[in-house]
Amino acid sequence: MRNLFIIIALLTTLTTGSYAQIIDRDAMRKQDAAVIALGPISSGGYKDIVNKLQNVAHGEPVMMARAIYTWIATNVDFDCKAARHPKHHLTNALTALNDRASTAEGYTDLYKTLCDLAKIKCITIEGYGKSNTYGIGDMYDRDRHVWNAVCINNKWFLVDPTWAAGTTDVHLWKFNKAYTEAWFFPDNKLFAYSHFPDNKKMQYIDTPVTAVVYNRSPVVGAAAVQYHIRMDKTVNGNLTGTQGRTKHFVFQIDDTSVVHSVTVSFEKMAAVPAPYKLKENILEIDMPLLASGSVPAFLYVNNTLAFAFKADIDRASRSDKEKDNVKTKGEQKKDAATLKKL
Repeated sequence: MRNLFIIIALLTTLTTGSYAQIIDRDAMRKQDAAVIALGPISSGGYKDIVNKLQNVAHGEPVMMARAIYTWIATNVDFDCKAARHPKHHLTNALTALNDRASTAEGYTDLYKTLCDLAKIKCITIEGYGKSNTYGIGDMYDRDRHVWNAVCINNKWFLVDPTWAAGTTDVHLWKFNKAYTEAWFFPDNKLFAYSHFPDNKKMQYIDTPVTAVVYNRSPVVGAAAVQYHIRMDKTVNGNLTGTQGRTKHFVFQIDDTSVVHSVTVSFEKMAAVPAPYKLKENILEIDMPLLASGSVPAFLYVNNTLAFAFKADIDRASRSDKEKDNVKTKGEQKKDAATLKKL
């Protein structure tokens, strides 16, 4: 019998209409291209950068906050060496600007510095970030992270310019540069499953996610955030099962038309297609358990990480394989009837 592992995604409506009114994703994507075309803006310092970005954003606070986000993410690389040896490397707005490489401290300090000059209220938030499966189950010092929040029209929006720039391997040896819009003004509730602030009030949601729920949740990737693929607080990031079988997932999603492919991979294995179904606001996925042992499991939507799990998969026994190969009596009767007709 197929194992059933259901993620019920509770798609919550934003508490006010102001969010939808000030977020125009299509306009932001068009602006992204204009910001990227500006290039590194190598001379002139902070004010010159802000002036050039304001010319693109036309003075709109939301668009300016996005322009700063895009420019930093596409012009500052993540400094893996500094991340591995934080005591030996000073990272702040100035070093991020001069070196064009930094850790999260430099990204967020530069973001706040440029926002301050643009007269956008911005703060830096300290806490934990879950970007790898080893972080499922507990919070570790190596998971310490910082990000930003900006206040526009008396509403707080979350921003992570570091994660916008790309990803790293688990050991912080290699940075893979890949800009994503996912971490700019995401849904605050979904953001809270990947970012846990020291002050829970800075989740900016009515019912904050607890440390217990955060710890046991899977890694939430950019695809889940960008496409609003929702899960509830009962989801467990520890995935179990038997090799050769499947896990069944049920998510809710804002717009099913954005899903073009679903793939799955395990550590050191290439991604393979996973069967999925779309209906109304539901995304169902049958995840094949291709590996065995304790391995990370990754679920991708449109070739971008949606969720990652800490998997503990039993190796298929001989009896399991025999059961899978033996047809039921009903199937045998159906085959016999087909042969009789022939």
